[in-house]
Amino acid sequence: MPVKVTLFRLTHPDGSAKDWAYPVDTSSASPAFTVFYGRTGSALRQTETPAARCRDGNAAREAALREREKRAKGYHALGEFWLADNRRALQPVTPSEVAPASSAPPPSAPPTPPQWYWRWRPEPGMDAAAQQAQLEAARHQAAERLTWIGIAFRWFEPEQVIAQMAGSIPLTVEHKFMIAFCLLLARACPLVRLADEQGQPVTAWPPQLPMDPATLETLGLKPQDLRQLLAATNGDDWFF
Repeated sequence: MPVKVTLFRLTHPDGSAKDWAYPVDTSSASPAFTVFYGRTGSALRQTETPAARCRDGNAAREAALREREKRAKGYHALGEFWLADNRRALQPVTPSEVAPASSAPPPSAPPTPPQWYWRWRPEPGMDAAAQQAQLEAARHQAAERLTWIGIAFRWFEPEQVIAQMAGSIPLTVEHKFMIAFCLLLARACPLVRLADEQGQPVTAWPPQLPMDPATLETLGLKPQDLRQLLAATNGDDWFF
């Protein structure tokens, strides 16, 4: 059953982010203080602190103090969200769900940005050490490419990819370097695959996401210009 939570997010300079949330209905009578946390877009982990171990034996008091600590570390409050049973999908709570209905229609919730999904798919029978070595080499290559544009990017380690198996990336400007990293990683390592929301493989930069063409060219991610290809062949080799 979905849980209504108060969500906080910390976004790193490299574009990666992590979430921290707790149930909206946490009160002084709650038997425990529940927390959901983890990398943005992945399935969030859940921990519970019994009320007896909370500050003043009060889960609500614990929530207030933990929230203050998170804000001090740079987390920003995103409001109330529904956390799905899979602990991954987050849906903003609509105004009609948090306040009495009024004569005026409530504003629509902001649209959820499109996502790319990555998946770790090892080859059957492939040695585990060889898999990790291949992934580490691809990670190093992708990270090195990003240093060419002045970005020191270090995404999660190979063992984390292998353990997590899958995740998602929002196609938003603040995640553009993570998107570039994942695209470079998937190109360099066939064991990592990227797909769009329709399940179709992706191998090129998303056209709806703005990025400086010179930067994409430096990274080797600039889409091919169809007009240039046609001009180069005079149209003789193209069949439609």
